Amino acid sequence: MGGLKGLLKRRFEEKNKPEGEVALEKHEEKPEVWAPPLKATLLEAAADKDEEIIQAAQKLMALVAPRQAASGKFILQAQNVQGVVQAERIDILTQNFGNPPREK
Repeated sequence: MGGLKGLLKRRFEEKNKPEGEVALEKHEEKPEVWAPPLKATLLEAAADKDEEIIQAAQKLMALVAPRQAASGKFILQAQNVQGVVQAERIDILTQNFGNPPREK
């Protein structure tokens, strides 16, 4: 298994977290429902401390949003998204679906 998703699946297997694999798969179908359990399981499996996972997430973000990756800040706008996984040292992750948030 290659890529970020493969690394996450392997991490869940190593940490005996089958619920993480379920949340990862279900997140693609209904991210608004599965984001909280996926985030919790990622943290329980210490995925945010795995350098290989962090590097894969950084590489993915550099491909998706090179300017934000360079600055370390991400604002992603996407249409018809089926699933998003973010596994980088997360303190706060906000996902807005529908209308974009208003400027403050």
